[in-house]
Amino acid sequence: MCFGLSEPGAGSDASMIKTRAVKSSTGWKLSGRKLWTTNAPTAEWCIVFAITDAEKAARKAGGISAFLVPTDAPGFCVDSVVRLFGHAGGHEGALVLEDVDVQPWQLVGELDQGFKIALYGVSLGRIYNAARAVGQGRWALEMAVNYSKQREAFGAKIAEYQGVSFPLAEAATELHAAHLMGLNAAMLLDRGDKALKELSMAKAYSVQAGFRAVDRAIQTHGGMGLTNELGLVHAWQDLRIVNIADGTNEILTRMITQRLLAGDLDL
Repeated sequence: MCFGLSEPGAGSDASMIKTRAVKSSTGWKLSGRKLWTTNAPTAEWCIVFAITDAEKAARKAGGISAFLVPTDAPGFCVDSVVRLFGHAGGHEGALVLEDVDVQPWQLVGELDQGFKIALYGVSLGRIYNAARAVGQGRWALEMAVNYSKQREAFGAKIAEYQGVSFPLAEAATELHAAHLMGLNAAMLLDRGDKALKELSMAKAYSVQAGFRAVDRAIQTHGGMGLTNELGLVHAWQDLRIVNIADGTNEILTRMITQRLLAGDLDL
């Protein structure tokens, strides 16, 4: 599966979507472009979000629908793979849709109400990425602590130097806080709360805490931390990506501010 929401001119602001679904005798014809579609190079199906009512979409009153589209459908094309960090391949794709036929059974949810599905998907992505960041950060921290107790420099284990141990203690504190924030957001979601503020807080804080923990683990290992063997650089790259994916930290801070100013002061 892949999730076709973002476009060359529409990232966090989904109201800028240009992909259109035009009514046909059998359903709709989809035309447009998608970008940053994770798993697109290998996926068999794509959830494509498109404008079905331009007037409603302009008023932000709906007008966006979701469609389940097989990636081998005529007119559906993975135009290119988006390569990151100098890698030869990648998981992100740029899609082109040219008059792709979709039938009524391929409509996901209600007509013109696809943006609610998109928001739900993004919300799940935020809680997932919060947990992912805590998990990778804890793994990296454990590696760094174990290494610091083994590596010697200037006649002592490097764990005995505050310049090494204190940053690890700070990383552990941040990861603990991130873990609890994620659990709280998940609890609110399970209760049926949209938890917009708490989701934004948990995702933004966790991905930064996880990234800092991995970065400190690399620093603790010195030159070894940069090797492919340890996997820390791969984790660093993963967490650098999720500081942007499913809502940048700046967009999430904007959401937190909006909720606070609207009277949501429950902490």
